[in-house]
Amino acid sequence: MARARGRITLQILKKYSYFLIVCLLEENMIAHIQPIIYSHGNLNLMKKYLPTKKNTLGKYFTGICLSLLFLGACEDYINLNLIFTSEPSNIGGTTAQIEGLITDYKTSILQHGHCYSLNPQPTVNDFKTELGMRTETGLFVSSISGLRPNTLYYVRAYFITDETIQYSNQITMQTSIQNTELKDFRVETDSRLSNITQQSATSFGTLVTGQSVNITQYGHIWAIQPNPNLSNLLGKSELGAVSIENNRDFSGNMGNLSAGTKYYYCAYATDNQNFTYYGTVREFTTPN
Repeated sequence: MARARGRITLQILKKYSYFLIVCLLEENMIAHIQPIIYSHGNLNLMKKYLPTKKNTLGKYFTGICLSLLFLGACEDYINLNLIFTSEPSNIGGTTAQIEGLITDYKTSILQHGHCYSLNPQPTVNDFKTELGMRTETGLFVSSISGLRPNTLYYVRAYFITDETIQYSNQITMQTSIQNTELKDFRVETDSRLSNITQQSATSFGTLVTGQSVNITQYGHIWAIQPNPNLSNLLGKSELGAVSIENNRDFSGNMGNLSAGTKYYYCAYATDNQNFTYYGTVREFTTPN
């Protein structure tokens, strides 16, 4: 890693010192230097950005001196894009597999994997896989479960060192509609809450149907992270099995809460084909 960085630096110093002077004298310096840094392996592309004048000895010497001061900025760009993620594979209604690639790192990797969310630019504070420590570059694979069917997710690979968190490019993935999903059934999360205290709250929901449905379990789930589901939750209410042909309203207690904390919650129902339906995710904060 150090040798590779040294070769890039030497190439800039020896061949392109005059160009660095030009960059330093212009307001859009970074816009000019990025193509050089990113394309350090492509000499033909580099030459496109070089001045046509011949370097004199004085310009060459001055360029080296200024380049030494400029190396810190160059290093920041050289160290960009140390991790990448590919398009997902084996996407189902609730599962997916995604590959990542670590190309370089400065210090030991303490944790790595993929983070994902319903919102763009997911971070390690959202849902994530944790594949542990790593002592080498190369490929890795995350197996994600507990996803919502027919839902668009945003995904980035990441790794954590004792100095920073590095994120990859962002991709999107769309989970599929499972064949067992009932076309005329859904779950709604009511916006109403009652009896909100520091430790608990009462939530409401509705099973909406136009056909006969056998439900094995339903209620509410809640979490301190957005987009809770049965694989990522803090708690859940379970109201048992029920067979319905018409809409059914229900309520349940969300317990073991903490004062002054934001929670995300939604209604859910699992049918006799083991398919789980989720209502809209809502949020509330317990009183201090």
